[in-house]
Amino acid sequence: MALKLVTPPTVEPLTMADVEAQTRADLTTESELVEGYISAVRARAEVELRRAILAQTWDLVLDAFPTSTARNPYAALEINLPPLQSITHIKYLSTDNVLTTLAASEYVVDLDSTPGRVTPAYGKVWPSTLDYPGAVRIRFVAGYGDEVMDVPQCIRHWMLMNVATLYENRESLTIGNGGVIELKTLADSLLDPERWEVRL
Repeated sequence: MALKLVTPPTVEPLTMADVEAQTRADLTTESELVEGYISAVRARAEVELRRAILAQTWDLVLDAFPTSTARNPYAALEINLPPLQSITHIKYLSTDNVLTTLAASEYVVDLDSTPGRVTPAYGKVWPSTLDYPGAVRIRFVAGYGDEVMDVPQCIRHWMLMNVATLYENRESLTIGNGGVIELKTLADSLLDPERWEVRL
């Protein structure tokens, strides 16, 4: 299984005005630096949460469709990058090595679960595929939405604190009276409401 980014987010969850309010500083002359911090901290939040923060397009590449088992009775494909917004298409290599697009009527998309799931439509099964690596490719859109305000406030506040920390302390370590101090935010618990457990 592999996840491949196709189209990154077109906006970031924070604006320069947000960061200026947090730092109480005029950042006009350092806007490029701060915008880089915003992107880096958003990427870190996505790693921490195993989520897409703003709308972005990905390909999930599999060697085959799942089969029905006791643990997965509906042969569901889990899209482990919530929140799932939509499925763009599902393509697969048929047994005669033809790249085929699966009709949307052949599957059902569950946007309510975390992670999102795709299952065969009622009375349907996944098609047989060529026995070859990467035979199935699911293109999907994930993220809370397309706009800054679609992002939960707890994530935005965590990002603000971390961007401000990067701006005010431009090295990974700082020397204080007690020696070397690692610059880690004390606000990591802000992310807790949006964390989710991977099902094994």
